[in-house]
Amino acid sequence: MSATTIETAKLPNDTGNGGRIWRIFPRTSPRTFSLGDVVFFRPKSAKEDGKRGTVVEPMPDAKDHVWVEFWESGDTNNGNRRKKYVSCKRLVPVFTQSHGDQSIILTPDTIPYRHLAASQICETDDVLEIGCSTGEASVILCRYGRSWVGFDSSNDMIETSSAALQKMDLKILRHACKMDALSDPKRAMDVARKFNPKGPAAVFLDIGGNREEKGVLEMMSWVLESFPQVKVLVVKSREVVKDISSTISNKDNSSSDVIEDYGVVRNGSTWFHAKMESVNTTKLPRHPLQAPLVMSPLDATKPVCRYHNYDPKGCKKAANCPLDHEHCHLCLEKGHRAVNCSSTSSNKTGQKRKALYDEVT
Repeated sequence: MSATTIETAKLPNDTGNGGRIWRIFPRTSPRTFSLGDVVFFRPKSAKEDGKRGTVVEPMPDAKDHVWVEFWESGDTNNGNRRKKYVSCKRLVPVFTQSHGDQSIILTPDTIPYRHLAASQICETDDVLEIGCSTGEASVILCRYGRSWVGFDSSNDMIETSSAALQKMDLKILRHACKMDALSDPKRAMDVARKFNPKGPAAVFLDIGGNREEKGVLEMMSWVLESFPQVKVLVVKSREVVKDISSTISNKDNSSSDVIEDYGVVRNGSTWFHAKMESVNTTKLPRHPLQAPLVMSPLDATKPVCRYHNYDPKGCKKAANCPLDHEHCHLCLEKGHRAVNCSSTSSNKTGQKRKALYDEVT
């Protein structure tokens, strides 16, 4: 893959997303390509590497094929190039960072998720994969990126994905780790920066099999708050795509909310913030141990005591308890317990937690 900076086709500037371009991929309508579009050509065999190129001669009379000019790895603007007449079905648009905007791409299914894994990163990108599972997407990401860090909440999945990568013998910096970023955000941020102190350039998120929509949205929020430099966030979640699609279709001005040709969702950030506020109202657990494990902001090895925070009578061990009794389990501030916390939404709670972690680090 070429590390050459690539310009994408012109996108509408008025997306109303505050520096973020939200997309749904793939769109239901047939994809058409325009002159100058940057595309990724999918090979027929999974053992072959795909290639990036630029549409140089669209064919109006044959919309299912276009002429694409490809370049080889290490190619420059004036290097060796090869032009080929290819089927549009084999092409994936490259949604690289445009005008400094972040690309947030939502997809409902596994196949397009893997297509995005191959097409949206290049050999200079550090990648974080949340929910690496059995490693199918991990292998693709490691084939095209510079470094890879994989999170999964299951030890079995970590072992399986690591074994899959070992078989491929890919020459890439990689690290797999059992991790739930929502339970231990400080440690997750540190591990995600293992190969780059600035953090990942691309994040791929697929935890839909283990979490409801709320968990996916919270993880998206954690990524966007923790790594503002991320150029692309790809999320596989049928529920999230269904939700944002139904929200758009229920509006009277739905035609202005989706730009079909590029799958861009206008006002995607507005939808996201409203969704976080509406679905993430904090509910106290029925039992203290039903609350997620949260580590102390002062000691990454010491959990915040859940009995102290949620049991009406407090922790029975009191001063003899080895856990953190100083910080609120919800907002991580001192001076009160979670049952008396004024935080009303987990989105605000996440922002408070991140601010505290930033102060400590």
